[in-house]
Amino acid sequence: MKKLFLFLLPVGALLFYFSCQQVPTEPEKQTNEPALFSIGDVTMIALYAGQDMDVGAVQVWNDDQNLYVKYIVDAMDWCLEE
Repeated sequence: MKKLFLFLLPVGALLFYFSCQQVPTEPEKQTNEPALFSIGDVTMIALYAGQDMDVGAVQVWNDDQNLYVKYIVDAMDWCLEE
């Protein structure tokens, strides 16, 4: 009986060890770069509130003398102050 216990103990430990290992999964792709695209001379960038809530866009363009920046907030219950 003692020999059977000494045999089953390591086998049980190995089964427990391998059953508790996590299966590796592919991490979710995250990007910290804002959405960026251009329409003609106007470049649009996503406007985020906090860290990850898309609430609108920022348009940027220029002419010979000026740089223009326009904030567009189109999400419900969000506004820009100061």
